[in-house]
Parts: sequence; structure tokens; C-alpha cells
Amino acid sequence: MIKEVVALLEIGVPWNEVMEMPSVMRTALLVASGERGGLGRFDWASGQWIERPK
Repeated sequence: MIKEVVALLEIGVPWNEVMEMPSVMRTALLVASGERGGLGRFDWASGQWIERPK
């Protein structure tokens, strides 16, 4: 949870909103942000990131 909170704060989500949202929502926002930011694609079945081909 701590890593999720810190990551969301770093991308500008206000503290009170981060603390009020369910864990599932925090995870979904981090995945969406990561995919948009170029980290690759998140495989929900395995729970791991798949890197984009270089």
C-alpha cells in the first residue's frame, strides 16, 4: 500500500483522494499511468509488466 500511495502522490493525485480510494482503484490508476508512460503493458493474469519490444 505504501508504494501505491507514494507513486500516486508523485503523479499528482491529492492525498485525501489517494487515501479514500480502494486498493483496486489505486492499482488500476498506477497501471494506466505506467502504460501511458511507456513502461510497457501490464498482464493482469500474471500480475506482471510486459516490456515493450525495443
